[in-house]
Amino acid sequence: MMLTPMSVLGNIAFQALSMTVLGAFCWMVYTYRGQVVRCLKSTVAFSRATNPRPGAVAVYENFLATALSLGAISTGLAAVKGIVWLAETGAIVSVTTEALPVWVAPVAAGGVAMTAAVVVMMEMGILKAVGKLTFSQKFTDEIVTVKKNWMAAASILTVPLVAMWTGVNPERDIILAYMIAGMIITLFILFATHTLRGFIRQKISLLVWFLYLCAVEIFPVCAVVIAVARNL
Repeated sequence: MMLTPMSVLGNIAFQALSMTVLGAFCWMVYTYRGQVVRCLKSTVAFSRATNPRPGAVAVYENFLATALSLGAISTGLAAVKGIVWLAETGAIVSVTTEALPVWVAPVAAGGVAMTAAVVVMMEMGILKAVGKLTFSQKFTDEIVTVKKNWMAAASILTVPLVAMWTGVNPERDIILAYMIAGMIITLFILFATHTLRGFIRQKISLLVWFLYLCAVEIFPVCAVVIAVARNL
């Protein structure tokens, strides 16, 4: 594998961050292999959100925290490479990648990762607040658990691809980019289907499910993307 990405990304700091994420991912899969299997099975089977047995709660929560952290950092890596990629192809003419310090790319990736984490925490906070206000906290807690499991599953499936995308030969960039985009879209559709089944099981209107999907899952992400796009 040739570690020769684009000019700004082809520095030791950005590549080291990418390879560190890949190494941490391998460690996570080995250390939490039982939890990884459980997470993937629960999402693929669209099973109801349940907590593991009492003795395994802490271990599973540690796994979720690790997977979500790696997912956030990978989001930062992918976002930075995507912006630089578009800039170097001329799609974003207002962004220059000439003579930037080597620390800019990894710091920007960290900033995106923190933003992604804040957005996710806000979404979960909204769900918990709605649950308390509507006296349906048990159901909203289940949605939060489903959301965590699906984000962890997304991390398991996409972190290796993102690490490769931020480090392999540029000639293969487009293939990996399409694979990552396709997987993210597919996972979101499956997650939406999973939550829909939960709403149907609780005999909640499909309109409420649609409003939840737009207001909680789609709008915060779109708002951040639009805010960033306006400043590019």
